[in-house]
Amino acid sequence: MTPCALPFVLGLLVPTVASAAVPFQDPSQPSGWVSIGAYVIEDDYDTAGDPDVDPAFGLEVGLIGWTGEVGLGLEAAVMRSSFDVATSSIDSETVDTTRWMIGLRLADWNEGSRFSTYLRGGFLYRTDVGDVIDDDGSGWYAGLGVDVRIAGPLALSPQVLYTDSSSLDATEWLFGGSLVWRF
Repeated sequence: MTPCALPFVLGLLVPTVASAAVPFQDPSQPSGWVSIGAYVIEDDYDTAGDPDVDPAFGLEVGLIGWTGEVGLGLEAAVMRSSFDVATSSIDSETVDTTRWMIGLRLADWNEGSRFSTYLRGGFLYRTDVGDVIDDDGSGWYAGLGVDVRIAGPLALSPQVLYTDSSSLDATEWLFGGSLVWRF
């Protein structure tokens, strides 16, 4: 672990450990959320070489309505990453990728527990921009995750996401997590 990552990890662990000592009080069901996240990508792109893909970072917002413990929400997200790929036997380039997503989220509040599970899916628009490689296209995404309520409106959300896009005929598995603020 790098010295720079240690304060981040401690910042996530200290509230979790501290909240474990206090009895859990279930907050009210949220009407929306904002989250920031980071993801590791397992990719399959239609490129000349095997791309070296950097992690993706994303911002997500959503609104949700509840019927009992089941919620249906509308979500929107943008996720950015880049990858290096050979464009010829002697040259390579960096390609910047942006994924725009809009879709639905089906959630289970699981009252009395720190855990809320969800399924998500919807429409994806992807752009890949480099000096030689320049492509865009539509597709779809699907995923699942768990919100682990930390304290008050904050939650950590490990998740997995699958995307399929006509831009570079790309399919991806994204594994990561986000810090969620619920309102």
